[in-house]
Order: sequence, then structure tokens, then C-alpha cells
Amino acid sequence: MLPKDIIGSPRMFGIETEFFVIDKDGKISDRADEIINATLKKFEYSSITKECGKAMIEHITFPHMSAKASFDSFFKDFETLLYELEKKELGIYNFGTYPGKNNGSIREESRYKIKQKILGKEQFSAATKCIGLHFHYTLPRRSFNEKIRFLFPDATHSVQKRVLDLFNLYVAIDPAVTSLMQSSPYFESKYVGKDSRMIYYRGDHNSNIRSLYENKPTFGVLNDYSKTISELISKINKRNHEWKNIVEKEGFSVTDFAKDSPSILDSSWKPVKITSHGTVEYRGSDMNTFSKILGISYALKYASRHIEKATVEVTPCEEGNKDYFKEEDGKLFVPIFEKVKRLEKASALDGFEDKEVYNYTRRFVNYIETLVPKEERVILRPFFESLDQRKTTSDDIISFVKKKQKDTNQIESDTAQELALASYNNMYKDILKMKKLGDSLHPHTLFSQLF
Repeated sequence: MLPKDIIGSPRMFGIETEFFVIDKDGKISDRADEIINATLKKFEYSSITKECGKAMIEHITFPHMSAKASFDSFFKDFETLLYELEKKELGIYNFGTYPGKNNGSIREESRYKIKQKILGKEQFSAATKCIGLHFHYTLPRRSFNEKIRFLFPDATHSVQKRVLDLFNLYVAIDPAVTSLMQSSPYFESKYVGKDSRMIYYRGDHNSNIRSLYENKPTFGVLNDYSKTISELISKINKRNHEWKNIVEKEGFSVTDFAKDSPSILDSSWKPVKITSHGTVEYRGSDMNTFSKILGISYALKYASRHIEKATVEVTPCEEGNKDYFKEEDGKLFVPIFEKVKRLEKASALDGFEDKEVYNYTRRFVNYIETLVPKEERVILRPFFESLDQRKTTSDDIISFVKKKQKDTNQIESDTAQELALASYNNMYKDILKMKKLGDSLHPHTLFSQLF
């Protein structure tokens, strides 16, 4: 995202999607740069860019005020990407982890070398084997100073409260969103849990796994709620100070690490983040089908707008432990953090097989449905179907494996490759379906708010 596109823009959001490049046999391929460079040649500017792995591609959807511009830009970029992939007999895989062996290489840029040295070589390799969806929602007006790329500490109480409620909302919904979007039951050919990406990325669910933030959990585990804006700022400053000390101890500077000019807000890879672009970012979920990406983006957009515009106070409490997402007298009751953490772990390991996770996710989707206009609720259909069947994309992947082989705990290379190719072929149908859905929901209305 570009700061000039979003800072100060009302009720706008954008998404970042990540993909693995695969070859014609369905294996991971380190040829991402070929595709990125070929795509860039087609446009003066493209939002398709590099990630930390040589087999990874990131696609950024920038916010627009114009519905037509956002809709056209998204498909123009992505359809060109698909065209270049076909020309080179390559494809992309769009679920949270590649199911088989992932031999993709880490890029040579200094920022990745620095992070690898700090986190550990084996741990950082997980970053090249996990892909996710990142959702950005513009912070309330007069809450963010773009000159210093940080929150105004002296913003009005009303503005501070809206920032805090958006942040706390994203923390509370994490177990529900990760359950709805889970698509990574396998990691390096082994069944790990319904969301192995979460287990390997965040670093606090399985002590036997060398996860990305195992040695530095401060920077990767799920955020706690903040009671005040001062507490939130204090946590950000403390984390940044710790990161700066770690980087300098290794003989580098934060300037060496930064993509552009350093910001205090760029020292977090937690599921919820206030960003230097003037957004609150939810970055906790797996990648998935375009239908589900569209659905969850729509859900988060409506939830965020409601919390901000209706000035609803997100209230973690004992009542929220029992009556999930109950809104009453200007308060939205959500569980205390200890309960959220239990749900987070159960979501990662068991998904909808855990009754409490299932109930929590059902209540979240039911709540979102009340915020979405009736004529547009069709966008949530994939989630209602998932809940009715008690099956996520991870369960679908396991079912695919079960049809191909007896043991579902270890996926064979042939099965993994077949799965990767099948998902790529299904992507075309999913894109067409998404386009049709956009037309049926009047793109002027849907996409002006969506992207």
C-alpha cells in the first residue's frame, strides 16, 4: 500500500494476497522473478511484487475512491499475471502452505538476511513456506500523523477510542477469521493441524516445532488487548526499542532492515498491527479461494466501519466469554484475552472439530450478517456453507488426500502435486464466479466500498 493513497481517506481498505509459484508438474518453483518482471513490463506500475521467498509472489490491491478503477485494476493486474504464468508453463498455489516438500529459496536482500540471522536459519525458512492474506482498514481521521508516520498521542478522546476499538476488535475476531480461512493442514508433507501456517508462523502452539518467531515471540504471537491508547503506544514503543537493540547487537541498523524510511511501526509481524501507512492491519489468516478472500474482506470492512462509525465499544469481559459478539447499549461483548488464546490454539489444531471454535465462528458470522445489507449477504455464502457442513478448506484438502491415499498424516509427493495443479485450475472458475458476483451486486456499490 502507498501512504498517499490511503492516509486521510474515509472508510477505505485494501488487501494483500500472497501466492506460491508452481511448475507444470505442480512442484514449487523459484521462478517468481521471471513472472514479476514479465508482468511489470506490461504496465507502467503493477501491484504485483516480491516476497521473502524466490517462489513467492505478492499482489497488493490499493484502495480507490472509484469503483470502476478498483475493479478494473484488480483484474487487469491479475489476469495479466495468469497470462504470463501460462506462457511460461507455470502456475500459482493459493493456499496457506504448499502441501508437499517446499524447496523454495530465501531472497538475498539484506533485510531478509538480517531477519534470518536474528530469528535463526531454520526458523526463518518457515517465512518462505507460509502465505497469508493481509487486510488494511484506514485509521480514523485525525488519528495518524503522516509526517512522523505514527499515531497522534494528543488526538481527541473520541478519535483515540475509535482506534482502540478497531484494534481490539481485530484481536477478538482472530480465532473466528483464522477458522473460516484455514487452508494449510500440511507443512513439508506432514499433517500438523488444521492451520499449520499459524502454528509455524506465530510460534507459541507447539514446543516441538521450530516456528518462525520461536526465539522472538514478542514480534509474532497474537496481540493482547489494550485498555487505553497510551498502553497501545507504550507496547509499540517497547517492542520497537527491543527490535532496534536486537538489530544493532547483530551489527546492523534499522535503516539496513527497512524497505524505505524506518518507522517505529515497522517492528511487528503480529496478527494485528497499526501500520506506518496509516491503517490498522489484520494479517492473521491463511490465503484461500478468491470467493473466501472477497467474503472475509467484505466482512471485516463492514465490521470495521460499524465499530468506527457507530462508536461501538469493544468490551472484553466475562459476559463476552459466554455470549459471543453480543451488542447492547453501544458495547460489543467479546471474550477476555485468555479465552481468545484458548480459542486461537484450538482453531489452529482442530478447526471446526472443536465445538467451542465452531460456536465462536458461527456467532461471528451471524453478527456480521446483521451488519451487511440484505441484498449483499450473498457474499457471505461460502462461510455459511462451510459452517453448515462443518468443513473448512483445510478439511477439503484432507478429503482430497484421503481419496488419493490411505494415510492422511503424510502426503505423498504425487498427491501434493496433483492437489496443487487442481487448485490452480479451480482458480479460473473462482475468478469467473467472483466477477459474476460483482456484476450481480452492482459493482458501483460493492467495489467502491470494497477496494
